[in-house]
Amino acid sequence: MSTELKTCSRCQQTKPIEEYYGAKRSYCIECERETARERMRKYNATFRGRAMTAWRDAKKAAAKYGVFDDLTLDDVLYTFRIAEGCCNYCGEYFGDKLQLEHIFSLSTGGHNTLANITTACAACNLKKRDEAIMTHIQTNPFDIELINALIDRIAYRMDVNRWVVAELLELQQRDCRERKYKGKGVS
Repeated sequence: MSTELKTCSRCQQTKPIEEYYGAKRSYCIECERETARERMRKYNATFRGRAMTAWRDAKKAAAKYGVFDDLTLDDVLYTFRIAEGCCNYCGEYFGDKLQLEHIFSLSTGGHNTLANITTACAACNLKKRDEAIMTHIQTNPFDIELINALIDRIAYRMDVNRWVVAELLELQQRDCRERKYKGKGVS
């Protein structure tokens, strides 16, 4: 009984065809597994590095604005992971290019907490700036399902009813409007 042999193009070892995932595959099972591990190490290093940078930047901003801060690196990693590469405002896929976004901006008194963070693409994050999320939703196209999911996530993280979150969002909008008009001398 003859066994078909094949040479792995990575390790250059000649092995029985049973040690390949398929006859047309150029790497043996062992080499395929190793390349997969290498890809995952690289991906996780990039992902963790981006999350670490976002976390450090958020900590610095919280200190600058003197707001409550109990955000952990695990909170940021969790937030990026559940986003699965998608912006929570426009819904588009951006992979590892997402940014950490504070729903209630730190510059307007928002807290640096798990309940107040989400992910956004650079364009959505730049457009929103420190604008109240309700104002931003009203002046930009959004998928209502994404907004409802965001409100539900905030409510879950704060351990409150979604109507409490809606009231907080309305208060934020009112505060932002007052600040905007106060700066222009309108009373």
